Amino acid sequence: DGMQGDLHWTYGGREEGGPRGGGPESGHFNTRGFLYYAWMSGCPAPVKVARAMADLVHYKITEDVFPQYEFGRMSGHNIQVLTDGYRITGEKKYLEAAARIIDRSASDNWPFGAGLPAEEGFTGWQGAILLREVIRFIELFETEFGQTPERALECLLLGLRLYNCHAWNEQNGRYATDIQADGSLVHFEREPWWDLKILEMLAWGAKWLTDAEERQLTLARARRNFDVACGMFLKGRPRQPTYWNAKGATAGCGNGPGFLALERLLTERNKRKGRSRSNASNNRRRKG
Repeated sequence: DGMQGDLHWTYGGREEGGPRGGGPESGHFNTRGFLYYAWMSGCPAPVKVARAMADLVHYKITEDVFPQYEFGRMSGHNIQVLTDGYRITGEKKYLEAAARIIDRSASDNWPFGAGLPAEEGFTGWQGAILLREVIRFIELFETEFGQTPERALECLLLGLRLYNCHAWNEQNGRYATDIQADGSLVHFEREPWWDLKILEMLAWGAKWLTDAEERQLTLARARRNFDVACGMFLKGRPRQPTYWNAKGATAGCGNGPGFLALERLLTERNKRKGRSRSNASNNRRRKG
């Protein structure tokens, strides 16, 4: 309950007469931790906090007050908060606001969406956070309503192709953490956990790639990048600051297993489809 009070923000914070906090920026904004704690502990207070945060984001989007649209984590976090708002309440208004974010944040809204070089580039790991939450939105929509939201699917497919066209570095087997406006690629050489954020999204998103070759290419590159990243994690090197170690462990224990599980799921599904096609072909030959 004490946390809920911290959500009564005023823009500018205490120095401008506000009671607490600053602007409700979405760069580090999410409700999943609150809900996990509530589900595990049975404590209802975190659910109240998550609901209040969803209401705040809904206000920001529907009233166009500091909505923070981008091909990056701010839009991604806002989508996550809103989809959790729907899970808590069952109210479609949260999904409608999330759909607006997806429409305004998709890569075709930005110069790099038409190709590189362009007026600006994009950040690989931040775009992955957005696309991961688009995937969650699609899955929720398909489960709840039995249909795929077309604009969200378009946003996802455009994003996947953007990464394969402009973020992949064949020489070192990694997707870039930053893709510059001139098309050059930047990698965080000592921080491979950013790669894992991208890889989990790619493996999950590959589920909606209908072209078998495109899906196979995406999964093959993601697997190669995963192996490279794991080698960087395990490579002996001088002691790193605690902050790096903590962040690396968090991503490694979350995004890493997430990638492996999704990769295995899709690989097994592709094998089953291959067997089904082979069986169907054999049946046709027998009939002939």
